[in-house]
Amino acid sequence: MIGLIMLVVFVLYLLVAILITSWLTRIPKRAPYKWLTALLSLAVFALIPTWDEILGRMYFKHLCETEGGVRVYKTVELGPEYWNADGMPRFILENGNADEQLLGKRYAFPSNWDRHFSKLFNTAKRQHLILDKTDGQLLGTLTRYGYFGGWLVNSTGLHVTATMCPLVRGGDYRTFLVQIFRSQNPQNTWR
Repeated sequence: MIGLIMLVVFVLYLLVAILITSWLTRIPKRAPYKWLTALLSLAVFALIPTWDEILGRMYFKHLCETEGGVRVYKTVELGPEYWNADGMPRFILENGNADEQLLGKRYAFPSNWDRHFSKLFNTAKRQHLILDKTDGQLLGTLTRYGYFGGWLVNSTGLHVTATMCPLVRGGDYRTFLVQIFRSQNPQNTWR
């Protein structure tokens, strides 16, 4: 039913665009101006439902390139009790999270989720922090952004999911942890 309503709305919108464009092309007297008027009118009608998608994707790309990803402010060398014999870190659980039993006495791992980081462009922000509890120092941040599309996508889709950035490399939590927590043994080069 929703699909049929959307189809009717689309056809009506297309008819209005054609009628107004044909009316506007009668105003100029010379042919080149008629073509220019028609192109401008059609461009405006194409941008009305999609302007926020175009600008939203540009804003999302800017956030990903300038603010997204891992920021390391200080690295910490961990002793051999935090590493397996094969060089794998013991402080990372199978699901990729930090083992707070091992690291939680000294380090805190808060995260926050702001679903309405940008209401205008439907963008969310997730940020993970690693803090040293002894002095409150920020060791690093992992910032990811999610773009949920423009109003047209959100009003016509039943299940809208976000496009996230950065993608896995440089933006996943395991990588983040091993960039902050290093081994005292130079042989341990797990990434």
